[in-house]
Amino acid sequence: YKESLKWFEAALKLDASNKGYNGRIWLRKASANEALGNLSEAINDCEEALKLLPEYAKAQRRRMHLMEKEYMAKREERKERKRQEEKKAWEREREARENRWKAQYGQRYSQNRFRYGSAKKKNKTKTPKKKLHASDDYYSLLGINKKNVGKRTVRKAYKKMALKFHPDKNKS
Repeated sequence: YKESLKWFEAALKLDASNKGYNGRIWLRKASANEALGNLSEAINDCEEALKLLPEYAKAQRRRMHLMEKEYMAKREERKERKRQEEKKAWEREREARENRWKAQYGQRYSQNRFRYGSAKKKNKTKTPKKKLHASDDYYSLLGINKKNVGKRTVRKAYKKMALKFHPDKNKS
């Protein structure tokens, strides 16, 4: 694209009086500048094309597209700058807090940093819970035969088991 910019400059110098030709060259130059990331130069090239050809719709659309693209890039840049400033402010605040704690607690702070909030928390690994599978035989847990069992029998065996293991009813 850099080489094409040179060719466009040379083409613009060939015939300065031909407005139609030069307007289209300015637009092509704007496309090359956009590809190189030179958005402000590309917008200026579109404006030069529109000076020569005021009704050139392609140049108008390209300029509007470039202006929007430039606006979004500046907006994103401002957001990133704000994020960086917030991060720096947070770091300064954390450092000031640590300095206050060091001044307040002295030697104890450096020995027991975890008590004052600046140490990283350790991941506590949880023991996995035993999952019940369809293959588990709940009838044998209740101590009944699974064949020819009604709701009443299951309920009675369950209540008996619950009384057996209840902490208030069974002291042992």
